[in-house]
Amino acid sequence: MEYFVSLRSVQRTGSHKRPGVQLGHRNQASRIRPGSRAQELGAYKYVSELWRKKQSDVMRFLQRVRCWEYRQHPSIVRVTHPTRPDKVAAWATRPSSEFFQGYVIYRVRVRRGGRKRPVPKGIVYGKPTNQGVTQLKFQRSKRSVAEERAGRIGRS
Repeated sequence: MEYFVSLRSVQRTGSHKRPGVQLGHRNQASRIRPGSRAQELGAYKYVSELWRKKQSDVMRFLQRVRCWEYRQHPSIVRVTHPTRPDKVAAWATRPSSEFFQGYVIYRVRVRRGGRKRPVPKGIVYGKPTNQGVTQLKFQRSKRSVAEERAGRIGRS
């Protein structure tokens, strides 16, 4: 998991209401038609609309590419630019709050699942009540683990 400290007018090609027009394949890239509402939107509004429709072809493709890209990075990487520029812009222009400068953001990869007891070959000694190896529940959240790892890197 990755931790961090839609487009309404994009339609599939064709329509099921008009006879003789075939619907586009669901994996086919969505096209913005001339005169559609998407051409009138600014960049930030366009991105925020994209995030509303997470099942759109554009968003699914973007998420798939980002997922692949994040896997190529190391497990802790400093983020140079925001993933959601529309949110940053909205936060920066709020009249009631200031936009805080000087924050450093890291993307941290934390493995899924529970905690496994680090014992060689699964050999545990003592009473049977303490002999669990695999089904242990870690008492801290994944987020706190990610924050700790990012803090260790950030200090140096």
